[in-house]
Amino acid sequence: MHKISIIVPVYNVEKYLERCVNSILNQTYENKEIILVDDESADTSGRICDELAKKHNEIRSLHVKNGGPNKACMEGLAVSTGEYICFCDSDDWLDEKMLYEMSLRLEADKKQIVCCNFVIEDKTGTKKGGRHGARPGVYEGERLEKEIWGELLGHENRTVSMSRCMKLFSRELLTANTKYWDFKLRMGDDMTIAIPAILDCDRIVIMDGAEYYHYLFLDSSIVHKYNKGLYENIRYLKEVLEALLQKKEAYRKEQCEREYLYLLMLVLKNEARGSYKAYSKTMRRICQKEQTPVKLKCYPIEVNETVGKLCRFTMRYPNLFVLGCFRMLIRTYDYMKR
Repeated sequence: MHKISIIVPVYNVEKYLERCVNSILNQTYENKEIILVDDESADTSGRICDELAKKHNEIRSLHVKNGGPNKACMEGLAVSTGEYICFCDSDDWLDEKMLYEMSLRLEADKKQIVCCNFVIEDKTGTKKGGRHGARPGVYEGERLEKEIWGELLGHENRTVSMSRCMKLFSRELLTANTKYWDFKLRMGDDMTIAIPAILDCDRIVIMDGAEYYHYLFLDSSIVHKYNKGLYENIRYLKEVLEALLQKKEAYRKEQCEREYLYLLMLVLKNEARGSYKAYSKTMRRICQKEQTPVKLKCYPIEVNETVGKLCRFTMRYPNLFVLGCFRMLIRTYDYMKR
């Protein structure tokens, strides 16, 4: 049995941390280590990490200077000893058979990634299943190049989820690519971990069903509340991704432009949650600067969800009336989801 290191970046999650760690301890897969990396939490999370490490030999507790989740993951990777690496966010949890079932899909002497699926759950217990865009199966050789690498970005439901979680990575896919891990990004930082690993692997497995990773939907999450700096973050993310893809000789302009349009949809929704007075002017300025009506004609994007369709329409016709209606609809939608 291969040794698996589960790295958990920890920051201000005292309410959820023990559930997360217990779900890893209770895995039916035995040959594992758990590395908790406290990122200078302001609550009792750091103390909980130390207490858990004292109780369980499988757990190691680290305390690092605050640098964000990517930096915490890198610190955990540096001290890990597993042949395979799995990441878990500290407010999420795992099905008890996740690691065992994923380990069964490994093949000897391959640089590989095994991907399970996930469940999104909110505080009320409401559940929604999530899938990777690619069909379940094993991707190697020409199929890997055409169906995964060739379609990696520019889709509403990405071919392979860009989350660092719900995956089992061969160790070398991560250690060889830490130079790409960006610490400045507040949103999209996972992509700088996932993309280099995906582009360097020999084999990817997309499991069928296998909703083993439980993702906790929180209203306080950065992607679910107004973030003043999101637009600047997205612009920087575009620069980072293009540079990364060019270094990996995997840059495709059409893919990147479509991906950026999907990311701008997040900006549109984010601004709708912000200041009423500044919203219309800000979004008109962004749409004009980014030439969204023109780009949507050149690089049409497919959208299935209702909110996404509203975003696309608003970006295509960013006049004051449409922007005002969109803001009202988004805020009504948010209110109904509470």
